Amino acid sequence: DVLGGLNSDCFSEFKRMFVEGFEAARANSQIALGLVEIMMHKSNYPCFSGHRYGGHKAIKGFEQRLMLYTPDDEVADKAERLVDNAANHWGTRYYDKFQKWTNGYAI
Repeated sequence: DVLGGLNSDCFSEFKRMFVEGFEAARANSQIALGLVEIMMHKSNYPCFSGHRYGGHKAIKGFEQRLMLYTPDDEVADKAERLVDNAANHWGTRYYDKFQKWTNGYAI
């Protein structure tokens, strides 16, 4: 509700800007992927090692989250759906409740 609700002009503008930012992240993905590869080198961090994330699984997961294998003409719709799904997700509501409880404000 901070943006005036899911049907507000502010929320629509937020989604437009999210899509724009997501597309910029995709356009610069090789830089980000290079940095992740550097951080992975001889790393003991759980996010880069072990059975679940070891090897290049972290890189592949990052590529998938950036939708690098999704055709460009489908990315905007999928990015908008990410926002819509997050706005309607139970975890989002509980996170807002957690913020209210721990910090005294609702998001």
